[in-house]
Amino acid sequence: LSLVDALDTLIIMGNTTEFRRAVDLVLKSVKTDANVNVSVFETNIRIVGGLVSAHMLSGRVEGMQLEDGWPCSGPLLRLAKAMAARLLPAFNTGMVQFRSFVEIHTFASKRILSVSLMEPYLEMFDN
Repeated sequence: LSLVDALDTLIIMGNTTEFRRAVDLVLKSVKTDANVNVSVFETNIRIVGGLVSAHMLSGRVEGMQLEDGWPCSGPLLRLAKAMAARLLPAFNTGMVQFRSFVEIHTFASKRILSVSLMEPYLEMFDN
């Protein structure tokens, strides 16, 4: 979670070497099918938002390999889209209010009253 959330900061601070290393680590280790319940809000702003902003800012990194069609394509953008797709069931409730948590492996939305905010995200990364 923190690594994804820090990607854009690495670019803004000018640490392109660590940015490239962090992107490789994120792309190799983030699992979009982990069997965990995650906060829709936190996942949206930190994971999806972090990936989208890092994708857009990666165009400023000298020597960064960008796919044909960038900024409309790229591995960080695809990962953001996959994570966002896992959050969609939280909004398909038939109500104005969305569900607070989503089980990203099964796409099931849940209303959970008490949960550790960090623990589910740890299982999204390969050890």
